[in-house]
Amino acid sequence: MTDAEFRQWTDRACITRHIKNIATLEPAAKNLLVGPIFYDTHRNAQLAKDGFVVFDLLDTAQIAQLNQHFIVQRSGEVARFYASSHEPEAEARLKMHDFITGVISEPLKSVLDQIDVLGSAYIAKPKGENGILPPHADWNIVDEDQYQSYNLWIPLVGTTPENGAIQLVPGSHRWFTSIRGPGIPNPYAKVSAETWDLLAPYSMQAGQALLYDHRLLHASGVNQTDQLRLATVTGIVPKGAPLLHYRKDDWAVRSYHSSVDFYLRENPETSPGDQKLRAVEAYGQGQLTPEQFRDLTGVSKSKEPEPENKSTSFWQVYSPGNVLREIVYRAQNLFS
Repeated sequence: MTDAEFRQWTDRACITRHIKNIATLEPAAKNLLVGPIFYDTHRNAQLAKDGFVVFDLLDTAQIAQLNQHFIVQRSGEVARFYASSHEPEAEARLKMHDFITGVISEPLKSVLDQIDVLGSAYIAKPKGENGILPPHADWNIVDEDQYQSYNLWIPLVGTTPENGAIQLVPGSHRWFTSIRGPGIPNPYAKVSAETWDLLAPYSMQAGQALLYDHRLLHASGVNQTDQLRLATVTGIVPKGAPLLHYRKDDWAVRSYHSSVDFYLRENPETSPGDQKLRAVEAYGQGQLTPEQFRDLTGVSKSKEPEPENKSTSFWQVYSPGNVLREIVYRAQNLFS
């Protein structure tokens, strides 16, 4: 038995469950261990229903601080969609995380309750198609049968459809249960055109905050302006929620006990590092087909062309032009 075969055999022996095919469209879990995270009860209700909430957060001075810090830390042109969490050097990622978190932590205290603030990063969208972010839902970083996780997205410039405002589908976080992470196919990849039709851009002012559920379907289109569309993003979980890391390797999805330090210092895209294995789950999730997506969303197929009106009048059929064309046609056939 080779090393690879031995690993596959031992992995199969410790499978804890089989990930259901997405075709079952099992409704998303209600996260029984999740309490309200906003002080405002109306915002908690909106977050549960729509999957996101927009609210005022930063003042002019704080926005200027973050814009200036990005300029100092990031050298060179941003040629494509950029996230500072993907910087190759951990030191650079940590510097930007520390500064962003330092600016936003105090304002957040008056809005959110009983939360843990995770990693922070800059997100930049340049002009052109290289800045497009396709429709997707973010990685699972907690056990979504018990908890929920969120992103706090703060534009540092005003956002509009022209500069690639974030686009969302309200309520899509409740559509179905899924596993998302490195190597796991995007459940929406086969229905990209259909999802773009549902997505709606949300224009925001600089310094406003968008808190959205990681399960929420979102994207952003082309920045058509010459200005870099700059924002910050910060992970948020209910206080004490254990962090996890999911990734697909061959036929299985492995979940690991994780930490903020792993997401900040390591490269989650390429390796689980030295995290402790939590479970091995047989992968069978698949991807939504256009038919499943229509059933899920209630969006019907394009309307069929209207049938011709059978009650066309005599004069519509036998107009002078139609009669002349018929005479020419018959004459050509007669002498051909």
